[in-house]
Amino acid sequence: MTASRGCPRTPSVQWTCGGLPSGRKPQRGGRVDRPGAADRCPLRFSSQTYDTEQQQRVGVDRVIRLTDGTSLAPCTILGAVSPSISIPTSIVTGLRGVPQIIPISTSPTLDDTSQYKLFGWTIPNDDGTLVPLLSKVESWGVRYLAVLHVDDAYGNAFAKGISLGAQRQGAGLVVRTVDLAAGADADAISEAVRQLRETRYAYFFGIVHPEEGLLDKVMTEAYRQGTAGTRRHAWLFSDAVGESFTSRDFSMSSSLERVYCGIGVLSAVGGVPGMAEFDELASQLRRLKESPEDLAFLEDHLPRDYEGGVVPDHAVVTGSEGYLSAPRLVVPFLYDAVVALGLAACKLAEDSEEGTYFDGDELFGVFKNVTFDGASGRIVLDLATGTRDPRSAFFSLTNFVEDADAGPGNVWFKGMGTDLFQGGKWESLVPCSDTWSTLPWSPSRTRWDAPV
Repeated sequence: MTASRGCPRTPSVQWTCGGLPSGRKPQRGGRVDRPGAADRCPLRFSSQTYDTEQQQRVGVDRVIRLTDGTSLAPCTILGAVSPSISIPTSIVTGLRGVPQIIPISTSPTLDDTSQYKLFGWTIPNDDGTLVPLLSKVESWGVRYLAVLHVDDAYGNAFAKGISLGAQRQGAGLVVRTVDLAAGADADAISEAVRQLRETRYAYFFGIVHPEEGLLDKVMTEAYRQGTAGTRRHAWLFSDAVGESFTSRDFSMSSSLERVYCGIGVLSAVGGVPGMAEFDELASQLRRLKESPEDLAFLEDHLPRDYEGGVVPDHAVVTGSEGYLSAPRLVVPFLYDAVVALGLAACKLAEDSEEGTYFDGDELFGVFKNVTFDGASGRIVLDLATGTRDPRSAFFSLTNFVEDADAGPGNVWFKGMGTDLFQGGKWESLVPCSDTWSTLPWSPSRTRWDAPV
């Protein structure tokens, strides 16, 4: 979580970045589409980072103290990754008049402007993910889809959205949902998989996280009950699974090796190599890593304020080979959030005739009108909610196949991007081949589009 400071505050409005003198409102003329305006911007921004420690209480307490009026209030807050934290903190920031922008948390619950009035995204929410998901499922000719989801705010909203989206689409797709507690024991997992098996469906979409081995336990049980690893059942997952398939070894011919070979993951992606803005961001990240001065500057800005006074060893991350080596998922959306907020603030300052003072409502109003070519694609936001338009973002379909570089007796998986969703339609990146045609959900196979 990052608090951005830099907008002057008037003494009479202690909780805001500032208020225009005499109630004057800046003149706004449509969408902001002028990155060059930042070169003329009279504002300078600073930031401070905080660690929510993956706890709601810590995150909410931090936001309350940041916005309680006892010190210089932030212009905006770049929120936490987890919706379990961003949801309650966004209620607080909305009440305090401070915009909160999330680069990665995707729960559609946050679209409720009556509860989260100053909340926005630079990544499409899960309802937005339905657009490419249902488009792809329809292109495969699938008529029956079972959805297994964790029983939490993220999983429930996502699964409900799939069901409602299929009904609205009216293409005849039948969706069955099965929920699973986040800390489910063996009996609960067995029961959930039994319900999947009894549908006799062949296509499954999983909204399951890998924490505490939940994903492995589910897929091991699915293998035992004959609904995974059979080459007759196709599993596609949301990006909740993270990098759980590529970050470890699997024993050859083990149940997990069999079930994970050939699965797919649908996720929003922060741009793709070959796109000028994305490539430039990647290049600049590598330059930061090569500069001792820049690394020291970043080190100074890492969170230091922890409960109990115990600061974790940040070198576990900053000293790793992958640190700043590539944008990965979060960085492009975070970068675009910062740029969008900066352009909005500069637009307000540029249009004002009487100073650079403005409040959170004004900043968020202009933020929703910002559009530019960012690292994650063309930034276009919903003017009512501040949600990223999914048609302006990229989504990828990644297939996980065995990596030939694995050591003897072990299996590694590598992700192979097969399809890219951009501009509202899917494009194939990998031509059909013998390897491709053996994948369970490959377009070249006979459709398992009815119960088996």
